[in-house]
Amino acid sequence: PYRFETPHFRLHYAMTGKHAPLPIDDFHPRNGVPDYVDLMADAAEKSYRIQIWEMGFKPIIDDFWEYQNGGDKKQDIYLIKFGSLGLTVGEWYTSGRITPKTSHRPPYYLMNSQIVATSMTGGSKSETNVYIETTMAHELFHGVQMTYNTDASTGAVLMMLESSATWMEQIVYDAGRRVFPIGFNINGLSEQRLKRQYVRDLNGNNLSWSFDSWFADNLVQVQLDNQRVPAIVISAFAERDIVLSADLSVGRDEIQFIKYNGEEAKPKKEKRWILEDSTNQQKYYLLPNGGNKVRVWSELAEELRRNKIILSEDTWVEHENTAETNTFWKIRDQVRKRNYWIKENPEDEQLYFYEDLDGVTDIDPLGEADGWNYFSRQLYEWFSVPDVQIDSKSGIHTYGNMIWIFFMTQYFETDIMRKYLETFSSGTQGDYGEFTQLFNQYGTNLADTFKTFTVWNYFTGDRDDGRHYFNGHRIPTVFIEPTDIHQTYPTNVFIDRYTIPKHFSSRYIQFNPPVGEVIDQFAIKVDALDLAPADLSVMTESTYKEVSRDLGRHSKTGLRGWAAKIIIEKSDGSYDVDEIFLYQKSQAGQLVVDGFGSDIRQLTLVVINMRPQTERVILPYYNTETKKGIHPGEFRYVAGKPPKGRLSKPTARNIILKRSPTTIGQLKSESDNERTSTQKTLDREGVLIEWELEDLSDVHRVAIIRKRYDHQLRQSDTPNFKDDAAVLRASDKNGDGLADDDVNMIGIVRATDNRFIDVTAFQDVNVKSTKFNPNKVFYVYAVVPMDSNGIMGQPSIQVDKVFPKYQPMKHAEMYLAGTRVLQSYPNPFNPEVWIPFELAEPAEVFVDIFDAGGQLIRTVVLGYKERGRYYQPQKAAYWNGHTQEGEPAASGVYFYVLRASSSEKEVVDTGKMVILK
Repeated sequence: PYRFETPHFRLHYAMTGKHAPLPIDDFHPRNGVPDYVDLMADAAEKSYRIQIWEMGFKPIIDDFWEYQNGGDKKQDIYLIKFGSLGLTVGEWYTSGRITPKTSHRPPYYLMNSQIVATSMTGGSKSETNVYIETTMAHELFHGVQMTYNTDASTGAVLMMLESSATWMEQIVYDAGRRVFPIGFNINGLSEQRLKRQYVRDLNGNNLSWSFDSWFADNLVQVQLDNQRVPAIVISAFAERDIVLSADLSVGRDEIQFIKYNGEEAKPKKEKRWILEDSTNQQKYYLLPNGGNKVRVWSELAEELRRNKIILSEDTWVEHENTAETNTFWKIRDQVRKRNYWIKENPEDEQLYFYEDLDGVTDIDPLGEADGWNYFSRQLYEWFSVPDVQIDSKSGIHTYGNMIWIFFMTQYFETDIMRKYLETFSSGTQGDYGEFTQLFNQYGTNLADTFKTFTVWNYFTGDRDDGRHYFNGHRIPTVFIEPTDIHQTYPTNVFIDRYTIPKHFSSRYIQFNPPVGEVIDQFAIKVDALDLAPADLSVMTESTYKEVSRDLGRHSKTGLRGWAAKIIIEKSDGSYDVDEIFLYQKSQAGQLVVDGFGSDIRQLTLVVINMRPQTERVILPYYNTETKKGIHPGEFRYVAGKPPKGRLSKPTARNIILKRSPTTIGQLKSESDNERTSTQKTLDREGVLIEWELEDLSDVHRVAIIRKRYDHQLRQSDTPNFKDDAAVLRASDKNGDGLADDDVNMIGIVRATDNRFIDVTAFQDVNVKSTKFNPNKVFYVYAVVPMDSNGIMGQPSIQVDKVFPKYQPMKHAEMYLAGTRVLQSYPNPFNPEVWIPFELAEPAEVFVDIFDAGGQLIRTVVLGYKERGRYYQPQKAAYWNGHTQEGEPAASGVYFYVLRASSSEKEVVDTGKMVILK
């Protein structure tokens, strides 16, 4: 074999046989080495320079102490013919380091010596050269990863390793720079005038700057708002050798602006003033810059801003003359640590701006390989199926996950990838813990970041608005299922366990106004499988502990259940992004918008599975030993007009719910304290909520919503829901993107009912905390009408507050809530279904099955059953989906009726289920 050495690499290749490079030409340079090898060596050195020297990744571990180290400590590249473009292999642990969660190995690289023969290049030499370069950048980054940690035992880590190596291809080979002309005809001004002004601004370092203005006293602001130019502004310009004429005018507008001050890097709406000098045909833009400063933008800086180049106030310009061009300026932003270049092209005498917006200083020749051109297949597959879990190991989708890297490096900074590897170097963690640590460094969390990621993915392709991904127009448009595009309402769609978005993925649902119609109020509701029952006492103690852990993780990290973002596109071309924060236990929530079809032209719902691993909803009958009773999840979305019905404001008071066998369901006021010792064990403290039915138009059910307060009361407090919208969804008081757990849907009753008993007080409070004080916990209730689809209408909110009596929670082993039937499972089903129920006393049990027309089609006889809970499949009522005559039941809605007959009475309860074939 032959060898070719560079400062950091040794390339091993053959000149004859099946492994010889193809082609074997030696034209440029003529150095006795095939051009194929020269190009690969150049690509390796360039990748090393950018990844190690410019981007600051750790130097790759050398193999000096390896027995077979290729001859020295340089990294070895072996050119062979095999089935891949490239492969990075870790040496054995002779010089590596092993810990329980990490391993570190020196790498060597296998590179295909005949890439031209692969199907991807089509036999093209130029395409072959590009694949040599980008593959070398990809594989070298795998070597960098091995320096931090070779252990890729989890799907999330494997995804990150492949996707980040693919991302690195366009960092190293970025087509030289982002290039666009500046100085073109804008605002009716001539190109030559703009060019002269831009050159003067560059030479005078007047791109963007700030001056002291006693802004805190509002002096400058008031005068500018009154379209007057303060003397201090004229003096500040004079200090920059900019002489303003007397013909000045002041305008005002509002822009989307991004502040880069090391702490804040998110878009904000900012007021600004436009100062126009008509005599000199110049414009300047003044922007509040915090404290007592005003920021000034030149027209050139404003043009750069329109192209997403936001300069900090600490920006300097260095002017040079070059042989190739007449003028050349290097612009350095000290805050963002980025270099930009502006050059004059002598052919058209135009100024051009060069930047790839990746924060990496890599002055490359124009016309170099563009890594973006080789991502289309991977990104197309990823955006075609956005509901595949992000840590998928399935082929192309793993590489397509590079979009997650694009998002992180553009939403935060390019250096976040190095920080990720530093976090990963200490070992992998459950629930994507390395991302949690990483995003904490930026003052945010994984859940909120991932939700923002799903919104960015909407603004790609023909929806690219220039405010999200760089090169967003080159990213495919995210796919929306035709069945998820709606224009007739109401619509009610159920997504079952088999078709839900997988963990950490999303689904996009679009709502368009009916043709020629305006809907004054339009509601979108999401209702996913409950994370927990409203009454946690229905579970055994062991199941309760499992569910409580999940609820605790949800409260702390947001990484359980579902999330729902709403993209509101308006008729004027602008848009807003809102979120339906879901109630914690019931995982439901609703948003109502006004003017659907007039001010609002389109709504897009992004439903996001927020569990980092396979969805695992623990059902009330979960068995901790057999692990049966786990559901992968499901959700429903409905949209349409809210019901018109109205309810009166509810009242609430403390009561005692009797639980002795002979007085089940009776109530006592809290002033009646005569109870036997047995009854004291069984009785439950509760809150009775009552209301009046004022208008039942479109109302089929009533939801009871409760808000908890557990702080020290002050006279200035307003202990209630902020407004009606705050009743229909959970809140996010601190703005961290995580739904608070203080608002929950605690029950649903029939439309004709006018009372509900809440026995779940204090179940949403950590009563084991040393800070727990039951006298500081109170609740406020609201009742909400619901139509047949579950859309919620106008809430009615309790005026007063209730301080419930604290009673330690007893679990299912202690008492029952009463005789009742629960929701069947699965639902929809085909053909088998189980119907769980509870018995407050021994009874003969029957379950009648009726079709939608009220025809009895089957009776399931369970016989005599003791008092208890019948949740598990072996205990619940079972129906095989056949009629009494043995015929399969058709698809549709069915009702089941539980009849529990004892010597004294018969208790009847009903439920609804759906056969879907």
